Amino acid sequence: MKKIFFLFPMLFISPALASAISTDEYKKCKKVTESSKKLDCYESLYSEKEIVKKEKNDWHISQYKSEVDDSQTVILGVESSRPIHTTLLGVASPRLIIRCQNKKTEIYINWGAYLGIDETEVTTRINQEKAAKKWWIISTDNKSAFYPDGKIAFIKSLFGKNKLFAQVTPYGENTINTTFNVTGLSDEIAPVRKSCGW
Repeated sequence: MKKIFFLFPMLFISPALASAISTDEYKKCKKVTESSKKLDCYESLYSEKEIVKKEKNDWHISQYKSEVDDSQTVILGVESSRPIHTTLLGVASPRLIIRCQNKKTEIYINWGAYLGIDETEVTTRINQEKAAKKWWIISTDNKSAFYPDGKIAFIKSLFGKNKLFAQVTPYGENTINTTFNVTGLSDEIAPVRKSCGW
């Protein structure tokens, strides 16, 4: 199965982050030519700087313009309420990401753990609803799992809810799980919807 390649600089445009990240740091990442290293560089800026969260929820939003065709990529993300641990990569804080890139909507979880290749079965539960199992597509760095068909419907099912439970079994590891605070998603997702036209 063809795997998904993704690249996004976690560059927040809020005044809080703008003052936290220097121009030199940003330019340093911009000069990196190798895709995977460029991603690591931008993510290090995101993880190392203190971001001021909105009081009502835990969502962070970022956006940037493609230097190739000027298309706008919008990324909405929230960190898990608790970290996970694997023997291979140690402790990580998974992130739930909703993204509009090239007019295409994606929702995925960056687990920070080696998931394997191609596909992995993910169990999700929204609030107290019935749990559901689905095969998600594994990213090229093998650490993220992308929701397959029906992405927008799944995203909309989170509107008005406050908790998403997710569980997965990384390759050669015990099952891990975590939860995400999805409170306020219906409001915060507006820039993603506008960019992708839904």
